[in-house]
Amino acid sequence: MKRLPFLLLFVCGILWASCGSDAASASNNTDEPLVKKLSTEESASLVEEEDSYYSETDDNSSTDSDYDADSNEDSYDSSDDDDYSSSSNDDSSFATDSYEAPAINEEEASLFIGRFKTTYEKLLTFKDNPDFHQMGFVQPGDYHDWMMEAQDLRDNPISEQLVSRGLISNELVQLGIEYLESKGLETHSTLMFNEDFKKVLY
Repeated sequence: MKRLPFLLLFVCGILWASCGSDAASASNNTDEPLVKKLSTEESASLVEEEDSYYSETDDNSSTDSDYDADSNEDSYDSSDDDDYSSSSNDDSSFATDSYEAPAINEEEASLFIGRFKTTYEKLLTFKDNPDFHQMGFVQPGDYHDWMMEAQDLRDNPISEQLVSRGLISNELVQLGIEYLESKGLETHSTLMFNEDFKKVLY
């Protein structure tokens, strides 16, 4: 009977040691998969991050390549402007060299100036007439015929050539209108026109 407590203690010790060993073994078995599982997840996460990084790098490289291609297409070629400028200069040089004012036929010019002088002097003879101030150039008669002659001189092709000599045919038409409006009185315009005509005709 005295050995019973000792045996009980011995059995309890053995059981306790066995439980501790099982618990440690179970703990080791449980921790190992956890460590392995964590390592696998971390590994997968690292792989995904690495793939994402390289994917973004490739996208950026593609964008940069497209931008470079667009830049090359839009690049300004100054040689085209140089060629155009050279061609324009050549054309303008050709136009300047090839253009010559048409020669004036002196015989025709002399006849035209004679007609012009006669028409101009006729205006001076009637510019102060009261009937001219009343009738003007509209009604048929000498004054209307005078205006038709002045306009015919203005529209004559040779009149354009004589502009270089200071004879402006349209000024004769304007002079007649000025005298009609001023009733034969001299104005700034009539004085200017008369001065121009006297330089060429006399």
